[in-house]
Amino acid sequence: MIDWLILVAIGILFIVIEMMSFGFFFLFFGISFILVGLLSLGVALSWQWQILLAVVLALVLLVLLKKPIKRWFNKNGEVKDNFLDDAGVGIVKEGMIEFKGTFWKHDDMTGLSEGDRVQIDGVRDGKLVIRGKI
Repeated sequence: MIDWLILVAIGILFIVIEMMSFGFFFLFFGISFILVGLLSLGVALSWQWQILLAVVLALVLLVLLKKPIKRWFNKNGEVKDNFLDDAGVGIVKEGMIEFKGTFWKHDDMTGLSEGDRVQIDGVRDGKLVIRGKI
């Protein structure tokens, strides 16, 4: 039997990991480990049953609650996690293009010189898509 405090600590660790990732995956494992830890206060279970119960409960919660919770968090509109794929303006610096605080190499720098501004259409396959010089 795993001590209930250890199970609760594992649950809290999963929730902290979730706070850094926002994938709504670790949250359910954190909740299930905390619930199984609290259940272990009153019911004596072997460590195998504790782990199995925590995993099964996490998967059930994941299937039932992930979409509603994501919908609730994103109710103000779609959250874009790929902000670099937006269009914008880049500046040629040191033989590279600075775009949104990041320096990018580009395969075709002909006709571009230091300080030129270029119209960026986005990022595809890790490379800038450049419309042309502004």
